[in-house]
Amino acid sequence: MAPLLEIFKQIEQKSSYKFIPPIPALLEEIEDERVKNIVMPHLHLIEKEIQNLLETIKNCKKFEETQGYFDLLQKTIEALEGLVYKRKIEISDPLLKFFKDFDRIDDIRERQYFYNEIKNENYSL
Repeated sequence: MAPLLEIFKQIEQKSSYKFIPPIPALLEEIEDERVKNIVMPHLHLIEKEIQNLLETIKNCKKFEETQGYFDLLQKTIEALEGLVYKRKIEISDPLLKFFKDFDRIDDIRERQYFYNEIKNENYSL
């Protein structure tokens, strides 16, 4: 949460004065725009790292070797969730495909499925 927005909310809770609703919303929007300006230029690097992880998974000889890589993909999904849902950042089609396809990557059966798909070259972004 934006520090300034947090201060306004604390003041609002401790006083009888209520801020006009657009002020907190405006501050949140400003914070969202700041985050967008920082993140947007680097989304291609996230996409490249996902591609690298998928290639690494493809090169693993056994499914058991892939768990750390799938954990990294899961953390990437969690980070993207915040950007897509909270910050309303638009992501590229390949990132969106990854985001949708790997939304249940915490499930071992999903990991096994995607391991097989990646290994057999049936999955790409």
